[in-house]
Amino acid sequence: SEAGRVAFLFSGQGSQYPGMGSDLAMAFPQARAPWDLAASHSVTGPLKLHKLAFPPAAFDQVEFGNQQQRLTLMQHAQPAIAATALSHLALLEALGLEAEMAGGHSFGEIMALHYAGAFDRDAALTIAASRGREMANAAQTTEGAMLAVQCPADRIAPLGLAVWIFYLA
Repeated sequence: SEAGRVAFLFSGQGSQYPGMGSDLAMAFPQARAPWDLAASHSVTGPLKLHKLAFPPAAFDQVEFGNQQQRLTLMQHAQPAIAATALSHLALLEALGLEAEMAGGHSFGEIMALHYAGAFDRDAALTIAASRGREMANAAQTTEGAMLAVQCPADRIAPLGLAVWIFYLA
């Protein structure tokens, strides 16, 4: 039979949960290495993502809810999702599996850009942490919304909207 094409789709914020990726990180050194990088990273290290993503077992619903709530904070969720994606990518690379294309939903676009070669793992963690922090800060002072617009950037720039444009070569 003919081989199919492979694409990687990266998930966005909302996909996080306590224990995400722990099974792979415990079983495969390649999957653990990005978590070690995140723990020693100048920006994500102080967040202690490994403790947020791999908390001790919760013995009651209150503690489980607290763990989920800490991981759901934007400043934690986005870099934790990045570390999980980097972990999965490291294992896929070790297995020799490559994608022809990549895409992402919301925050997942950052990881798709990383996979496409726009920036390295270190920068991916920095971007994820900065994006999460800035979004959390903005949410404290502003009621915001997100809107997807399909038009040239120069048409909406005069409106003063934050514009994120991603081009893949």
